[in-house]
Amino acid sequence: CEEGGPRLIALPSMMKLYQNVPNPFNPSTTLTYFLPGDAMIDLRVYDAVGREIAVLDRGTRGAGIHSVVFDGGGLGSGSYFAVLRSGKDVEIVRMILLM
Repeated sequence: CEEGGPRLIALPSMMKLYQNVPNPFNPSTTLTYFLPGDAMIDLRVYDAVGREIAVLDRGTRGAGIHSVVFDGGGLGSGSYFAVLRSGKDVEIVRMILLM
């Protein structure tokens, strides 16, 4: 765009799970994801060996940007993985908890 003109923000055309903020975190962090249309989603956290730690969000969600908070209080320091599933689509981000 030209200086001073309208600015356009490009949103992804597919589901997107953004990196958690802050990362590393102690003890909580925010996960944000984008859906281009209404969709059934499942957002879970797993530890480094694949054990399920938490179900953060599940169900039908509308198009747009959604955020959830993950509280890692009571967990040990290390790597955790947030996994967002919708249909055949899967997005994964690595999170680091420092206690």
